[in-house]
Amino acid sequence: MGSNKAENRVFQLNKDLSGKYCSNKVCTSKYTWWSFIPKNLFEQFRHMSNIYFLLVMIINSLPGMEIYSMFTAIFPLAFILIVTAIKDAYEDIRRHITDYKTNSKPVRAIRLGKSTSFSTMKTSDVSVGDFIFMRKNQEIPCDFLLLYSSEDGGVSYVNTMNLDGETNLKIKRSSISTYQALNFQKLDHSYTPTEDYLDEMRGYKKKDKEKVLKKREKEQKNQKDEGKEKTAKELKKQQEEDAMFAPASWEEKILCHAEQNLSKSLCSWAGNVECEAPSRSLINFAGKLTLDNVYTQSSKQQQSPLITEVNQSKQIPDSSPLTQSQSIDTDNDEENKKKRLKRLDTVQPIPMDDSQLLLKGCFLKNTAYAVGVCVYTGKETKMQQNTQPPKSKMSHLEYRLNWIIGIFFLVNDVIVILHAILQTVLENKSGKQHPYLFLTEAPTNSNSFVAFLINAGGAFVLYSYIIPISLFVSIELARIFQMFFLENDIFLSEGDEDEEQKKDDELNKSNKELKNLKDKLEGAKNSELVKEQ
Repeated sequence: MGSNKAENRVFQLNKDLSGKYCSNKVCTSKYTWWSFIPKNLFEQFRHMSNIYFLLVMIINSLPGMEIYSMFTAIFPLAFILIVTAIKDAYEDIRRHITDYKTNSKPVRAIRLGKSTSFSTMKTSDVSVGDFIFMRKNQEIPCDFLLLYSSEDGGVSYVNTMNLDGETNLKIKRSSISTYQALNFQKLDHSYTPTEDYLDEMRGYKKKDKEKVLKKREKEQKNQKDEGKEKTAKELKKQQEEDAMFAPASWEEKILCHAEQNLSKSLCSWAGNVECEAPSRSLINFAGKLTLDNVYTQSSKQQQSPLITEVNQSKQIPDSSPLTQSQSIDTDNDEENKKKRLKRLDTVQPIPMDDSQLLLKGCFLKNTAYAVGVCVYTGKETKMQQNTQPPKSKMSHLEYRLNWIIGIFFLVNDVIVILHAILQTVLENKSGKQHPYLFLTEAPTNSNSFVAFLINAGGAFVLYSYIIPISLFVSIELARIFQMFFLENDIFLSEGDEDEEQKKDDELNKSNKELKNLKDKLEGAKNSELVKEQ
């Protein structure tokens, strides 16, 4: 455990802890409806070009410096800001949609104090202390301690590619104590789940099934579409509708049977979990699970098989499931037997480490199901602790453009200063001699500097197009079209996971065959050498 016990997290298993710890809601979006305009304008004015054209617009609006109309000055900058804002809004709306889909993913869980069986809830509603039931190929919604799995010994296999980029499966193993406490009789072929329970596990509602039935009744009455070929989309939808009414498969029977048996055991649990405070470390974890009524119930009906066996035979078995390494030796000393019996009737904490911790973002693989208790949610999960909040990034092209614009800005300033100096000198010398310049009188020494500033401002606006505003409009439009083409390019689409797995299996099979062939050739070669000798 941690060095400072005050920082350790302790929570009860049989209490509703929703709202006590941080939410499990995922948020990757940058803007909200009320912060979009100020925040987006701030982000856009980080670009040198936008500051430059804003300065041109302000100077053109000052008295005596007007070169062209106000609309002509405002329109180019406003057009760039609006196009960029539309692009940013579209991207952030897609982030909101992705967050909504992630937060709305169904999870089978028990919240003690509110329910007595596994029910479907949203990922965002999962809280610390909930018991989670995970199925094969599901993404783990939170950090939870593994208590039981379908594999022997409580073994589970997880894919941690989202965390460390590794594609090989990691092995997680539940504590022997929790595995034995939750172990139940395997599925009987005669078992069949009820229709309501099966629909709930599949994620279907009665309303959805009733709509499909009414729709099919109408189609049978009309019979207009008979003989008409259906599109791929219509066929896929029909397959999804047929799945609603399909009988329970063997795999679904296993899952329903496991849920019902595990929920009965978990709802009778009472105790607490103590673990370290949330941290960024992906490989370090320490905690303990204390169960008050699994091994130490005084009632004969709820006693552990181990204690029942001891009470009936008055003999200590060879090993105890209280801890993974605890063992009890037997002898004929009655005093030692009494001490051991007393030790069995006390609460024994079950140690937990990183081998029992399944992290958010991993995928359960090669394991039919696994059950655990949630310990960290939302921002406190290992994945979120190692994920930096979305930052406003600038591409390499944007950095280069800022430098280029800065250079052109300096060149423009030099030209403007030379223009203003020459214009002021010309006005001083030629005010009355050249009436066509509309200079009725030469400026005095007192207002020569003011005339220089006015001339410089007008020249700055006049030469502002040395930096073409159309360049930035073209860049924004090019990005929008490139994003569209990249997203819809079928040659860049990701392959089917099952097909990739088949390819890997075929490759492994070919490698084994080549290895066997190589071993046979080497064996034949060695036998020939032996014969020659």
